[in-house]
Amino acid sequence: MPPTLGFTPASSPGAASPAPAATSQDGLVSDRSTSGPPALLPASLRYVDELGVVLCSEHGSCYTGDSLRRHLGDGHRLPARQRREILEGLPRIAQSVDVAEARRRALDWTRPLDGLPIHFGYVCSAPACAFLAVREKTMQQHGRVEHERRPGKGKRAEKAYGPASLQTLWAKKGQVCYFLVDTETPQTGEEEHGQQGQRQGRQQRQGQGEEEHGQQGQRQGRQQRQGQGEEEHGQQRQRQGRQQRQGQGEDGQSFQAWSEIEARFRQAQEKQARAYSDEGLVERHDHISELTPWLRQTGYHSHLQGLPLDQIADSYQLPGDAGEQEPELAAICSSVDRVLRRSMAVLERDYHGTEEKRRLSRLNSKLLNTFRGAEMSQDPIKPLQNSRSKQTYIRSWQKLACYYYRVTQDGCLRVGDKLPFLPSTRQRVAFEDMWKAAEELYEEEQGRQEGGGEEEGGEENAGSEEKLLHKLDQTVLCFSLALIQHRLDVRAFDSVMVSFAAVLAWDSASKTWMQVGNYTSYLSQLIYDCQLLVLQHSLQLVDSGKAQDLTACITNVRDSWLRNDTPGPVAELLGTRLLGFEIARNTVNQAQVRWHADGETIVYQEVQLRMEQLRELVSHETQAARKVLEQDLCFGAGESDGEAEDDGERMPRYDLRRLVDNWDASSPGQSFLTDSRNASEIQHGETWLLNRLQLRPDIMTLLGVPRVAADVSQVKGSH
Repeated sequence: MPPTLGFTPASSPGAASPAPAATSQDGLVSDRSTSGPPALLPASLRYVDELGVVLCSEHGSCYTGDSLRRHLGDGHRLPARQRREILEGLPRIAQSVDVAEARRRALDWTRPLDGLPIHFGYVCSAPACAFLAVREKTMQQHGRVEHERRPGKGKRAEKAYGPASLQTLWAKKGQVCYFLVDTETPQTGEEEHGQQGQRQGRQQRQGQGEEEHGQQGQRQGRQQRQGQGEEEHGQQRQRQGRQQRQGQGEDGQSFQAWSEIEARFRQAQEKQARAYSDEGLVERHDHISELTPWLRQTGYHSHLQGLPLDQIADSYQLPGDAGEQEPELAAICSSVDRVLRRSMAVLERDYHGTEEKRRLSRLNSKLLNTFRGAEMSQDPIKPLQNSRSKQTYIRSWQKLACYYYRVTQDGCLRVGDKLPFLPSTRQRVAFEDMWKAAEELYEEEQGRQEGGGEEEGGEENAGSEEKLLHKLDQTVLCFSLALIQHRLDVRAFDSVMVSFAAVLAWDSASKTWMQVGNYTSYLSQLIYDCQLLVLQHSLQLVDSGKAQDLTACITNVRDSWLRNDTPGPVAELLGTRLLGFEIARNTVNQAQVRWHADGETIVYQEVQLRMEQLRELVSHETQAARKVLEQDLCFGAGESDGEAEDDGERMPRYDLRRLVDNWDASSPGQSFLTDSRNASEIQHGETWLLNRLQLRPDIMTLLGVPRVAADVSQVKGSH
């Protein structure tokens, strides 16, 4: 006999064992020892007989036999005895989520379930495709991957999907499975009576001819609940049921006051749960502990209030590695990389002096790095140190371009038809030109691939592609300048850059605001990118002959848009960064390592280390360091010290207390090794490593130096 996949009702100690649970053909487990209505459930729970699940309106989810017991304990804090009575009182229950889903599909369920949230989503319109999604971006990605559909931009896009009302039986991640519900068709009288019958103790369903009995049952339910299995509709019935369970001697007025307190408590819990869930919104900050001076000064909390949390990180997501799903956006990001790297190359050549003629004089470098109108900065703009820093700074401007696209074209972070920022006419025109250039480049690449590569007309194709790349780079530069040169008269968040900076301040991983000390680096990246773009624009004006004086070009743009007293977005970023620097400088960071209450254990994040373990760790690392020194750096000298024939082969050891150093010796190459006072202490030590290397024939062979036995004796004799 196959094992039962559902739960078997537990028996109380000393009681007779109940009859075994039987599994029906539809996958539902029924308790043969139970007859009559199900046991009394809490007010927010109800039993759905057709699906064999228990629906919890408080948590917006259904539960099966393998999850109901835990939910009753964790979600409703019911004692074990009451949980056991509820489980034993249910007529039948689905074994698992898969069984309940199979049952729902078999019934072709489209009736909305009261107590489960209704999601406004989308359904794919392709033939024989029933794909559902609550996010338009997910639906668009489905169309690209499954149906090879490339949607256009904005309102010009041909929608191959339609709106739909969706529900899911399960709220837990990994189990969500949406299905279509019909919210337009009203329920018949028999369906309403059937639902009421379920909530009144699983009484037998009545036909349309028993309407009088149904009305009588409603009147009796308003007066008093009769029986453990009876639960009535509405908030008033829930309050009456809880009042009965509180006891007959409880005062009505006191219970009503307590119910209001309990309702407010649950509302606060729900608000907190929404604030830390992926499907919630950025909540309003009312308490003084949440509304910090940093948020009051920046206004970031007001700007992001009401925006969906799950779209914040997606709003500036870069296209995929290959860019196959978003080829135009990938081409724009590649162009941003080329434009910024041209300015970076100019700074590097001038800074390192690789060319005799400088493109950017020292004066112009200081002018470009001046953000205050009263005086010129004495620090010139400098190139970034390494390739990783360059890529980080470039990626920030790429994310800004993606943020503009995903908000204006993909619909991210929209509340109705309202955008989080207000793009100017110049920005819209520049974006259209940039997107058109990206489309032309993509079509050129597609045509070349379909034509079999560059075998025929290779030079002509290469020249055409180079022109398209140059055109795209120019449009990217124009679009970037349009973002920088955005006049802000009233609302700072009308700027795409300021709005993007506010979005970056939200840490999507921890679902809270980023620490100020870690956030200011993003502002520095955006400001540095603006300097690079202004430099590229000024150089192009001079190279094209439209301007003669590079200093004048840089000064004109800087005085209009880069200084801290200008009406543009860069001034806002400069002020916010300065405030962040000051807050970070006067803030004591949270301790990274803490002592445990026992006084013998240190705690770092999730790692706990006792003092004896710490001593073992230090001892092990010391031995590992000594091993690296003796075997790797000194070629095994430590192992052969005991076998050395003379002192010249042994590793030299110095008494550090007897060594001296001249701190005033600042000439290159000066150290304690060159100090004449240490000559007797370090005698022969400076050549020991080289001599040691000559004693290793295997290493000399790797270096391409042939070794003979006579050489070894000759080296030994030279000590």
